[in-house]
Amino acid sequence: MGLGSVWRRGRNGSTAGDGEWAAAEYDLWQWFPEELAWRLFVLPVDGFFVLSSREGVRFGYFQRTGDRLRGELEAATGFREQFEVRWPARFEEFERLAERVAAALRAEFGLRLPIEAAAAAWVDGDEQIDCGPLGYAFPPETLRTLSPADALRMVQLGRESLAADKDVAASDQELRLIAGEDYLEQHGIDILTRPGPGRPVRERTVDFIGMDGPDCLAVLDVFLDLDGENKLPRRIRREFNGHTLEQGNPDYTLAMIHHDPDMRAILQRHPELAEALSQGRIRVDYALMIVDSGKRMRFHDFTATPEPDRPAAAPQQVPELRPESGSAAAPSLPFDPYPLLQPVDWPHRNLIPNWPSASGNAPIIVLTADTGDGYAMQSYDPAAPGNDFLLPAAIARLSSLQRYPWETDELYGLPVANCSGHDFAAEKVLDPRAMQDAHHLLDSPRLWVSTPRRTCLTAVPYELDERQLMVFQRLVTLTYEDDSYGNAPITPGAYLVENGRIIDFVEDVNLLGVG
Repeated sequence: MGLGSVWRRGRNGSTAGDGEWAAAEYDLWQWFPEELAWRLFVLPVDGFFVLSSREGVRFGYFQRTGDRLRGELEAATGFREQFEVRWPARFEEFERLAERVAAALRAEFGLRLPIEAAAAAWVDGDEQIDCGPLGYAFPPETLRTLSPADALRMVQLGRESLAADKDVAASDQELRLIAGEDYLEQHGIDILTRPGPGRPVRERTVDFIGMDGPDCLAVLDVFLDLDGENKLPRRIRREFNGHTLEQGNPDYTLAMIHHDPDMRAILQRHPELAEALSQGRIRVDYALMIVDSGKRMRFHDFTATPEPDRPAAAPQQVPELRPESGSAAAPSLPFDPYPLLQPVDWPHRNLIPNWPSASGNAPIIVLTADTGDGYAMQSYDPAAPGNDFLLPAAIARLSSLQRYPWETDELYGLPVANCSGHDFAAEKVLDPRAMQDAHHLLDSPRLWVSTPRRTCLTAVPYELDERQLMVFQRLVTLTYEDDSYGNAPITPGAYLVENGRIIDFVEDVNLLGVG
């Protein structure tokens, strides 16, 4: 029996407000499979995921092998249900699996609340994996005193955290797309398959497959080393026809080609290509490209001496892509975009496409490009095909810039994290990765972030006492009014950031704490 009935009674045994309790329970059970689906979707090969009670009694067990995700729920009552999702599966299959798990936990395990279960995950070899809110172990005394408002707030925070995780996944995928396209197009390789824009919608096979002349398939994976660990990623092992193959093995690469849904469709439309591939008349080259935060790349092709480190070339324009007829086309960008904040009353805002950075009178976002001699703002037709991808691509490029260093300080009792003095320092408020760093440095899940002038960004904790608030207001106002460095003004206001994402904006920092 779960603790839900205890939770409903509350601190003093009252059962008043059953409608509020029911609404809170409903929202918790709606959120739980959303979170579970994502955690299982991103579980790496050789990963394990376990759901158990606070007492350590295991409810469910999931294991990611090379060719599928296997799972099982088992109750002391004799109930048992098994699950299987075969790779490469679409995200919708994980959503359906998570719904089945949630239904079983309620019906067969007697859980009134999904937060009565705790999750743990790891990779074979004991490397722990973050389970997000599912990993929180709420003791019974916490559940007994939980109010409906507390539960609804928990759901809100959980969904915001999940959205931030998905934003990071989308940013990573867009970075892989940009880096891989740039490299392959520069080398004259016709791209056949590639990652789609936005967050992943199915499990990965390989990132890119292209034709390098009439008799060679070029297969490329892109690994992002944005944290500067300077090491190869864990080599993936998958099972094919009873054999375990490792990433970089020629048979592994061929299996990836044949299991990739987009490539399989191309081979079905071109049987001559499929025949040449099966007969070994087409050479297959596989390479792993590792891109760091400084836009440097190094290669490990598993068959030859690795190429030395070298700077990634910065093309002036992404060439028009030539996808296979009938396949999904990735957007062709008119230039390599970066985001730039401008004041809300910028006089040219009606002459160039722009986006709001937040609600209200927040600064707007325009796009700029590296011309070689500096950055220049760009105009373009926003209705042209593919141009709706420009802003996500710009945010992805912003995230790929070398991690700007943070400086922490305490000014008259106010904890401060500064990221200033760099071309796009102010714009880092748009980068969930950078904001997560600020959360960590200030040990605060919510932040006030100011971008008073170009190249200036200051973050402080959300919870400020009267003196700290006064210091923050004065700091922002002085910086906004100080033109001694020649940096263009942006805003005297402040962004409210939670879980790495902008959720609100106050147009003047001196309005904080008023009313």
